[in-house]
Amino acid sequence: MCKKIDIISTEIELFKECGQKLSDGGYSVHSFLLKEYILKDSFDCDLIVIDVVPPLKHYEVLLNRIHDTKSDIILFFLCDKDIVSQKIADITFLSKIHSIRKLFYKPVLAADIVDYVNLSFNPSSKSIKKVLVIDDSPTQLAVTIKNISPYYNVLTASTGKEGLLIGMSQIPDLILLDLNLPDVNGLKVCADFKSFKPTCKIPIIAFSYTEDPTLIDKTSLVGADDFFHKKNSDEELIKKIDKFLKSNYIAPKINYG
Repeated sequence: MCKKIDIISTEIELFKECGQKLSDGGYSVHSFLLKEYILKDSFDCDLIVIDVVPPLKHYEVLLNRIHDTKSDIILFFLCDKDIVSQKIADITFLSKIHSIRKLFYKPVLAADIVDYVNLSFNPSSKSIKKVLVIDDSPTQLAVTIKNISPYYNVLTASTGKEGLLIGMSQIPDLILLDLNLPDVNGLKVCADFKSFKPTCKIPIIAFSYTEDPTLIDKTSLVGADDFFHKKNSDEELIKKIDKFLKSNYIAPKINYG
């Protein structure tokens, strides 16, 4: 059955190219302006690509409507980092966007959107687990990606706020969290994930170069499921990740009361 895709954007050239490529790929594509799409009686598509530009309140209206339909629509967002980061503390907003499959940061190529659409509708791709790596060290991040990417789909973030945004919107299967982040304490990031319903059961492996046993103990208190020392071997890291993603692991409930 032909998949239906709705595109909402003001960037005519980008979405003209994107729509053409998707149509050529066998999808049924329709383009809309936001103001007309909000007024639709129902949403009967399989995927919506939304280009986000201020003011955000109009998108919240749309997200509320989609959320209330309890549909299985896949959402893609295209936005500037600073636009969505304004909403990072708004849990109500984030609870509406946890069904978003992908956040594209502009500028973005039409080919990137098309590739990800194809992956979303490819049944084999859905079996690949997603690991979110939050680390501000470009060198460490590159090494981690190299080691994990042959086995898992890797999402990355270099700050705590970006990690929260990506984690709460894309819902990975596991989070690898550096404790020493430049903007938000890693312990706080871990606690935020564990207190947010859509992410509270995601296994979190805290990792760091620290030798401080007190800090390591604190990771479990805020909900981290394991700790990995960065000086240990790459093979050990893969084993820890596999322990959670290749088993029926259930994260324990954390009581913050």
